[in-house]
Amino acid sequence: MSVRRLLGCQALRSVRVTGTQPSLYKLAPFHTARSLWNEKKPTEEVKVVADAAKAVTESKQASVTEATNTDSSNEPVEFVKPVPYKNADGITVYPPDYLHGSFHWVFERAVSISLLPLLTYPCAFGSHPMVDFALGFILPIHCHMGFGAMIQDYFPKRKFPRANRASVIGLRLATAGAMYGCYELNTNDIGLTETVIKLWTA
Repeated sequence: MSVRRLLGCQALRSVRVTGTQPSLYKLAPFHTARSLWNEKKPTEEVKVVADAAKAVTESKQASVTEATNTDSSNEPVEFVKPVPYKNADGITVYPPDYLHGSFHWVFERAVSISLLPLLTYPCAFGSHPMVDFALGFILPIHCHMGFGAMIQDYFPKRKFPRANRASVIGLRLATAGAMYGCYELNTNDIGLTETVIKLWTA
């Protein structure tokens, strides 16, 4: 007779004789009952591992609490500002700058995209004072960025510091003069768009 049938017969016999419900160990197969018995009987190794895990968790919680209390103090935090340095090749390496990095790139793209509707509107609907004022401000900035990139390419500051400084100053003066000229043309004359139309049809 197999173990399963033997356990089943013993369980039914206990029910008939004593009238009590059979336990889970009597109704289950032998290997299942043995596994359940092992699960209910924790060994000393399991207790040691559980105690070690509990101690590690408590130490982590204590360190987090201590760090939170330290950060919540009113002591000032000193930030070291990065400075330029020279690498092994003798080239000066400048720290990353958000203004001359991603912000500068995004601003260039925004200026270029904004010129598309400003240049197509006069061709479709004629001149408008607001469009002329916008062109008089954005177009010099766009040209300023383009010439500034040329100066950085042909007169880099690390190789030609004087030429770079003189070119940058000259470009800024030229951009300011162009903006002032566009302002005068839009306020005291026929406007930027009408001037371009007259020059084109002359």
